[in-house]
Amino acid sequence: MCKADSIAYTRLVERGKIFKFLHGLNSEYDPIRVQLLGKEKLPSLFEIFFILRSEETQRSVMLDKGCFNTRSTMVTGKGFTKISTSKGKPFRKRHTKDTCYKLYGKEKVLK
Repeated sequence: MCKADSIAYTRLVERGKIFKFLHGLNSEYDPIRVQLLGKEKLPSLFEIFFILRSEETQRSVMLDKGCFNTRSTMVTGKGFTKISTSKGKPFRKRHTKDTCYKLYGKEKVLK
């Protein structure tokens, strides 16, 4: 076996490992799998591990910070920031004198 054949065989074995690994991923990684398989040149197994580990780290950081789904946030956050006018002065809905930060301070209002 010559050196060129050895290199080609090594690449073929690595490609097989890559496809087997990507096939075994959970469905939550489908977008990344599609992205990797759609590349013109298939990354090495090491690069794929790095990409997936980065994605997993990013997801765990987002969960630790308590990020929510933006769709549910948009649905539940309606109305609070709408500005209305009363006697020519702007105010926010649900902003009353007893919940005013400027008058009582943040700590007292949030109790």
